[in-house]
Amino acid sequence: NVDDAKVGSRSLAERRLGWSGICNSVQYGGLKEEGAAAALCKTIFATLRNYDDKASNLAVERAIGAALVHPSFLKPFAGLVAKAASEGSLGELGRQQRLVLTRWSCLIMDHLDPVAFSGAFAKIAQVQGGLLAAAALAQGTPSPRPCSPFQQLLLRRPELVCAYLAHLGVGSKSLVTVAPLAACGLAAELLHHAVAADPSTRPPPSARRAGRAAKNQSRSGAPHQRLRADALAAARAAAMDAYLRVVFGGDPKVKLPSAVGCMFSPLVSTLTHEEFAEQVAPAAVKQLKRSPESALRSTRLLLESAPLDMSRYAALVCEPLLAQVKHVEEWRRADAAGAIAAVARSSTNVDAARDLFDAVRAELEDPKRRPKEWTARAGLFDAVAQLSCAKVSDRAMGSLAAEACACLTAACKVEVQKDAREKVTEALGVWLALLPAALPKETVDIAIAGMKDTKDGHHRSLLRMLAGAFARNPGLAAGGGGALVKLLAPLAKTGAVKPSQRTEGAMALYLIAAAATADDAAAKEATKEKVWEEALRPDATYFAPSAIAKLGAEDAEVLARCVGELLGSHGAHVKKQKATKAAHRVATLLLLHPTPAVRRAARVAIDAAVEAGATAEEMLQAFRHWLHAAEESGPRGWPALSPGEGEGEASGAPAARCGEFPRRLAGAALGVFCGVSGAGTGAAPGSASESASSGRGLSRGASPGVPLGLAGPLVLLAHHPLVAAPDGRRQGAWEALLARVSAAAERVDAPPPQGALGIQVGAMCETIAGEGGLRSARVTERAAAVAAAFAAARLAPDTALTALLPVATALAGVAEHHAVGPGETRIFNCQIGKLSTDQVDVFKPEARPDANGPKKARGKSRMNYGSDDDDDDDAPASVSLRPSQAAAAAGGKAGVGGKAGAKPGGKEMDKKELARQAQFAEEAAGRARI
Repeated sequence: NVDDAKVGSRSLAERRLGWSGICNSVQYGGLKEEGAAAALCKTIFATLRNYDDKASNLAVERAIGAALVHPSFLKPFAGLVAKAASEGSLGELGRQQRLVLTRWSCLIMDHLDPVAFSGAFAKIAQVQGGLLAAAALAQGTPSPRPCSPFQQLLLRRPELVCAYLAHLGVGSKSLVTVAPLAACGLAAELLHHAVAADPSTRPPPSARRAGRAAKNQSRSGAPHQRLRADALAAARAAAMDAYLRVVFGGDPKVKLPSAVGCMFSPLVSTLTHEEFAEQVAPAAVKQLKRSPESALRSTRLLLESAPLDMSRYAALVCEPLLAQVKHVEEWRRADAAGAIAAVARSSTNVDAARDLFDAVRAELEDPKRRPKEWTARAGLFDAVAQLSCAKVSDRAMGSLAAEACACLTAACKVEVQKDAREKVTEALGVWLALLPAALPKETVDIAIAGMKDTKDGHHRSLLRMLAGAFARNPGLAAGGGGALVKLLAPLAKTGAVKPSQRTEGAMALYLIAAAATADDAAAKEATKEKVWEEALRPDATYFAPSAIAKLGAEDAEVLARCVGELLGSHGAHVKKQKATKAAHRVATLLLLHPTPAVRRAARVAIDAAVEAGATAEEMLQAFRHWLHAAEESGPRGWPALSPGEGEGEASGAPAARCGEFPRRLAGAALGVFCGVSGAGTGAAPGSASESASSGRGLSRGASPGVPLGLAGPLVLLAHHPLVAAPDGRRQGAWEALLARVSAAAERVDAPPPQGALGIQVGAMCETIAGEGGLRSARVTERAAAVAAAFAAARLAPDTALTALLPVATALAGVAEHHAVGPGETRIFNCQIGKLSTDQVDVFKPEARPDANGPKKARGKSRMNYGSDDDDDDDAPASVSLRPSQAAAAAGGKAGVGGKAGAKPGGKEMDKKELARQAQFAEEAAGRARI
């Protein structure tokens, strides 16, 4: 008996009730009536697209489990499942529908004998293989998770493992020949189960767990069934057969997904050198030459996932991969370059890395072999860049870097195609970061020649390449900086006054600062060109918040490095131009950037400034400036930072009101001032050696803890209404900061910060009671001071009470507090927009004219509808005003037409409205005073 109304209802309770009735009917009444099984199948399959919640699907599965004991239902239901999950229908199914069909097929296998019903078992097994393969490919990861319903089926019925392995078979009659994708899905899941069931792959159990297992075994009288060694070997052999025959041996005419090899991650992660050399590598190379579009991505996954040293296989895979590196299709070039990177990354023999490098370099330097197509040259440049991740010694890597820089510099000199020139520039920057010497003269000449031509925008790529290389390898700036500074000086000076060139100017200024730090000739050239005088003005675009907000993430990171270089190495020039405060504000502003790389660069800049002599109090004051800016609107307000270039535009309202200010990032940024971003040295937090002015960075070289002199400002900022904990809690920024500092201190065996904070409570209370706390003119800072006072009292109650009670008495005397009467208290607690004399929750009738008769009142409190007493309901009432209300109402005499109390629209207010407006003004003044 099927109640279609309940089964098709949107209510979960109704659905459960409907399927509970079906379960009872099937369990106790059976399916004896003709057509009952078909009707039940139809009802079940109607839920495939209508049910998307777990509870409803579980109710359906309970009904299926009750009905599968009847042969009249098993056969048609299995046929419908096989039809719904056929290869032609898999592409139309969603993730939830595939999961539901997989669970239904597992329920069928629970009631199916693989020997008595071998045909049905083979059909359902093939359906399961297709579903498992589709689910694994849909995950889109190199190591897909196993299917939980299928793994649970194998745990419930271990004997099915041998049946599945027998169905997979070997040779020409195997499932690989009939349905290759289904065979891959089934073999991969069986291998997952075999690896999980193998005791050698499990960690040793704890004593408690081992005792529980022994107790359960003694109760049952027999050990738990496990896969035998021959079954484990059979599962691995079946997976290897499917892997070699489908992924690296399939028919090129059969189009399979390019990422089909990801399903065999448990096989690839356990390959041995013998298996790789004798079976996998020859098959992969043969398929790369035969059908590269189907084997390239799987080859890349194989080389990235295999836990082997690929040095001995570098020469074998180099030739077919280089052919794909030069292919016209971009995805092939990317996958081939990624495969070469995987070989270089897993090769510990320098000769293998040298062979790969020489093979790629020969394609570029030999005029006869140099490709004519720009796409092929771009692919070769990518391959050269990927070889930089080879795991060889520093000496060998330095030698490779010198040769690579020479090769790429020569290629950059002759390359004319725009996209290929961008690729060779990127590759040159990667290898320059590994060069154990100064910037080569040939590279300087190429950069100078390229930056003189600004028509195609290639000069910006050169600037970005040099900026990235200088950041990763400061030793590059030790030579040849004079000529580079002379070229970059006009860009730095122009970018300081023209917002349209601020990006190029910031990169040029960073390169000049880095070169001047490492090279005396570059420093003299920068002074000669008057870079410091013209580029470091306080009103330069590099320090303008509106210009910084429009920078992209990559350019904002360069600006953070530039500010760090200026504050750390050229602080005298910055101070001479009176731009120190502006530079501090830029560094702390970029601590709140949405991109993590920019925040890391800003943290390094703050560390460099503190190491150069800036006090942590100055940096914290610069950070506090942005909290003030978030409360204002207009040019002085908060600049809305954005990862995209040109996207950072602030709204007209203050950021604190419209939610633009990054509260969580502000709470996380406080940890920079407590040393939780770097490794500590073991000094006690809060000790004299932990002082912020000790010449060390706040997050590097110092032990985690709250530095002396910063406890008060930090506790105020942590309780500011605009600062939240990194996890989003509005009131937990201080607790989250202490937890992070405690965890960082524990990692370096330092004492927790609470002990050092206890002796600083007096100083904290002085800051709380100061001009930036309880005596501040800003409401938010006073609220932060009140909350911070409670935090200080929790550390040392007696000290906090002694310090703060006189301040509280001076701010508001007891006599003044007692002078506030009940009426004033009622006004203070009244909701804004209402009067304290308004009645609360009392129905007020409203009289309105009726076109079909006399005026009728609305409401139950009016009894004499339509009487003569209602004629004057709209007439102005005679109200006498108090002197204070009359003075407040007198301000309305400048209305439209010069009439007292006139509204802006020209309609005159009656005496009631005049009295209300006057009372509103009076109560607002009283509320502000209280």
